[in-house]
Amino acid sequence: MPLAAILFAFELILYAVTAALVIALTIISAVGLLASLLIKPPHYAHRKPHQGLAPKGQPPFDEDAWLPYEGTPKSDFGLDFVEVEFPATPLVPESRQGPVRIGNDIFPVIERYDASGSPVQTNQASFTLGKTPVSKMPGRRVRTEVVPTLRGWLIKGRQGVWPDQRGVVCVHGGGRDRREFHRMLPFLHEAGYSVLLFDLREHGISDGTGRGLDWGREMVFDVDGAVNFVKSPLVGWDYVALAGTSNGAALAGLACGLEDGAMWRAVARPRPLIDALILDSTYTRPRDGMRAIMETALGEFPFPWIMSKITPWLIPLVVATCRSRLRLGQLHRKLRKLTSVGLVDVLPYTRPRPTLIIHGTADRRFPVLHAHDIFNAIPANHHRKSLLIIEGGRHAETFNVDSASYQRKFLQTLALMGGTKSR
Repeated sequence: MPLAAILFAFELILYAVTAALVIALTIISAVGLLASLLIKPPHYAHRKPHQGLAPKGQPPFDEDAWLPYEGTPKSDFGLDFVEVEFPATPLVPESRQGPVRIGNDIFPVIERYDASGSPVQTNQASFTLGKTPVSKMPGRRVRTEVVPTLRGWLIKGRQGVWPDQRGVVCVHGGGRDRREFHRMLPFLHEAGYSVLLFDLREHGISDGTGRGLDWGREMVFDVDGAVNFVKSPLVGWDYVALAGTSNGAALAGLACGLEDGAMWRAVARPRPLIDALILDSTYTRPRDGMRAIMETALGEFPFPWIMSKITPWLIPLVVATCRSRLRLGQLHRKLRKLTSVGLVDVLPYTRPRPTLIIHGTADRRFPVLHAHDIFNAIPANHHRKSLLIIEGGRHAETFNVDSASYQRKFLQTLALMGGTKSR
């Protein structure tokens, strides 16, 4: 074969390899970028405590749904409140955590509940896996955890409505902050319910480094920490409802699974602390939620014919990459693998409690089918579950579309806590 032909063939091979590498690098970059957006969406923001919550017009306070409420409960509604700080539930006994602060008062120890359901005065972990502390489990090398401090507002309900203390812990969605439930304060206060609005780790002005959301793998311990906080003698709620929207709703449902032993089988409280559950605009499983977001986002790209050929293999790559990133560096990965972080996998094994599922028909992030699947996953003999579908409701904006129906079903669910009628 002539030398020229050999050189020509070599050049063709070189060009082909170069083109393949360019295409591969482009795909890898695109997959990495899209996976990053699932963890840190455009509306995500995290600020230091001294910076305060983001002002109007800046992420995450850039949605019409939140307007016109941009201040505090006092400035917007005339409701008194106190600033609070409390730790998330620690994962390992050797954890380091800060004190609890309520207004100007600082308390070095918060009452927590151990795996047997007994209150304990300790700054150590609430949960141990069975009777063996995590740090002494064979083959488990666990680093010391610095427990994040969570910050929020505590608003007391109107007095004289209930013979006991009842309240709602509100869990905001991914990338948002405590103010996502701000517009709902007036009707909850009037009905006699106290409210805890707080920022999850990596959100608002709670502790974090701007890592984004984790789709339920560690932030569920923030929700559990909030429940421990309001149930402790420092606050003293007798009945606690969890209400969440979007990713926050998933965290609320998972927190029920955590205390009921549906996530870590060896970790279960004989008596639950969560008395009611309200889920708004959420998803069945993290991978299903990620897929739904990607399908909507990629569906808006130009050249629909080309995108229809790309998305079937691109979306699974993005979802797999995102889930792999979330698994890496998670502390509990070194302890015991979670059985699931999907609501349809966890809720069937939780204790019966009043449960309301809310969704809008115009939700383009998580289609309304997610709500039906979650509702059907709850056992049929659970007579205190209900479903509210709001026509035209967009993602996490169902309250704005039909506030009357929203408030009515919300309060009906809360009234079932403990079975005690108001005065």
